[in-house]
This record gives sequence, C-alpha cells and structure tokens, in this order.
Amino acid sequence: GWMFMLALAFALFFGCKWLTFWRGLGRGGAIGVRGALGYLLLWPGMDVRPFMADAPRAESPLAGEWFSAALKTALGAAVLWWLSPMVSDPVLAGWCGLGGLMLSLHFGIFHLLALVWRCGGDPVEPIMNTPATATSLSLFWSERWNRGFNELVHIFLFRTTYRKIGVTGAMFLVFLASGLVPDLVISVPALSLIHI
Repeated sequence: GWMFMLALAFALFFGCKWLTFWRGLGRGGAIGVRGALGYLLLWPGMDVRPFMADAPRAESPLAGEWFSAALKTALGAAVLWWLSPMVSDPVLAGWCGLGGLMLSLHFGIFHLLALVWRCGGDPVEPIMNTPATATSLSLFWSERWNRGFNELVHIFLFRTTYRKIGVTGAMFLVFLASGLVPDLVISVPALSLIHI
C-alpha cells in the first residue's frame, strides 16, 4: 500500500512537472540544461519561469530567512520524531506526525531549497508563503498555501474553464481538484491495506 501510494504520488508529480515544463518551452521560453534539470529534479514547485533563461536575477536571501526556514524544519522534525511517538492514541499520533512532516518538509525544507536557488540567482519563491498572514480565505488559498498546486490548477483548470462555466464554476472545479487529488494519492492506496 505504501509503495503504491508513493508510486502514484511520484507519477502525478512528475507528470505535472513535465506538463508545466513543456508549456514553458511552448510559450517561446528558453531554458538551459542547469535550469531544466533544476526545475524537473530539484524543485517541488510547478512554476518553471524562475528557471528560464530570461528570468530576472534574484537577490541573495537575508539571514533572517535562513533562520526562519531552519527553525520550521527543526520544529517539524521535533514534532514528527519526538512528540508524535509520545502520543498514546494512534489516530492523534498519526495526525501529529503528519503535521510535523508537513511543517518540516513543506514549510522548512522546501523554504531552505528556495533560498539555495536564490543564492544561485534563480528567483524562486517558497511553496508556502506565510499562510498565517493571509487576511482573507481567498488570499490564503490563492497566494499563501501550497503555491505549487495553486499554480498548476490555475493554469490548467481555472483558466481553461472559467469562460465556459463562469468564475464560480471554475473555482468549484479547482476546489474539487484540491480535494480529489490528495484523496486519490492517499485513499486509493489505503484501500489496498484494508483486509476484510
């Protein structure tokens, strides 16, 4: 079940990476070998523009950004490997571990990775853009939370449907996809673990 889940997640992820990569090239952009390999293999986001040859140069990150990213990574790791095993209820322990993993990976390690790319001059932004500072639910979902997925569904789902079914209908499809894709990756493999 776990192997199936990982295989499904990686297949979806790299399929989307490949799709966004070729879309960037199809729009007349040029990308070198370093940018192509970096985007496809060393960055979890879905926005190829920072890796294109004509992307503006990024400024080096400040020390406070490094500290913030490292702190989130360490806190997430502590929750995952120290706090979660101490919780006696297995369901609560699972949620605790999942929260620690998300904090460490999505908020911490991916932020550190963005900073590394910015040190090399690539204008890469973190996947999670301080979601706690969002002043509205719309801002939270569209610009602050998981910008890799947001970029993907905005380009390939919202933009291609809103003229036909309206903004509300297109937003509903995006909302539906944001629930169905993670459910596909988690629930379908979980069914193979259930023994009747």
